[in-house]
Amino acid sequence: MRIAAAKDWIVRRLRSRRNWIALALLLPVSAQLYAWHHCRTGQAALAGERPDAARDHLERCKSIWPWSIHGHVHLLSCRAELQAGDLPAARDALREARRLVGSTTPELAFEWALLRATEGDVSEVAEYLQRRADTDPALQKIVWQALSEGYLDLQRYDWASHPASSGSNSGPHTGSGDLAWTPRP
Repeated sequence: MRIAAAKDWIVRRLRSRRNWIALALLLPVSAQLYAWHHCRTGQAALAGERPDAARDHLERCKSIWPWSIHGHVHLLSCRAELQAGDLPAARDALREARRLVGSTTPELAFEWALLRATEGDVSEVAEYLQRRADTDPALQKIVWQALSEGYLDLQRYDWASHPASSGSNSGPHTGSGDLAWTPRP
């Protein structure tokens, strides 16, 4: 009887070890699937122009993939920050992507150009961005948004610094003199 009990104990123990081994193998795989899911969902949120949802999903993805597959997730985070209007966070995401990649890639250069255009440094990057938009129609909307924001920032700055914005009858206002353009904070 003792031999049968010992045999049952050993069999239960082996089953338990097999379960632990299976669990140890499945945990990393499930974590990778979790990160992949949030990366794809973040991309879909970016395509749907929902930057807050994209930020949440991409942050969850970066918690599993801090190295982010050649900076890809950090580039997506930069795009989400640009859509949300958080330019310092976009700059930080680009710096982290640059650190991870180790060199400048065409994708990094494009995102830097978008950021610079959005910040109002349009003259330096407009030609490059227009060429990219012409060669890749999928990028046209993003490029034109960045260039438009940059040109608007330049115009706001010009109007705000012009004496006409202090209430005279010239300048960009409704005619009543109560609406003057000011730079974005």
